[in-house]
Amino acid sequence: MAFKVVLDDKEIQFNDEELFAMLLEKAKKHIDSEESLQDLDSYIESVFSLFPKNFILKNSNLQVYKLYFLAGFYFSSFLNKNQTQIIKNVKI
Repeated sequence: MAFKVVLDDKEIQFNDEELFAMLLEKAKKHIDSEESLQDLDSYIESVFSLFPKNFILKNSNLQVYKLYFLAGFYFSSFLNKNQTQIIKNVKI
């Protein structure tokens, strides 16, 4: 799979491995520097709590990773496509 991005009239192409290498590198830097990711553990716990108790036992690690990846993708899309403000320490 290949990706083509046009930035400032310059076209860049890369494959999926290159893309995820860049994303993981950015994620590593982000985790080390951003306070906003301190809530990541609570997000993971929230997603995990929604799985049926035997879900992990019945599914492969790959399937669990797919769910977390897609949850992150949709969470990012939700934040980017809506005027979302994250309010810390408020329970609804």
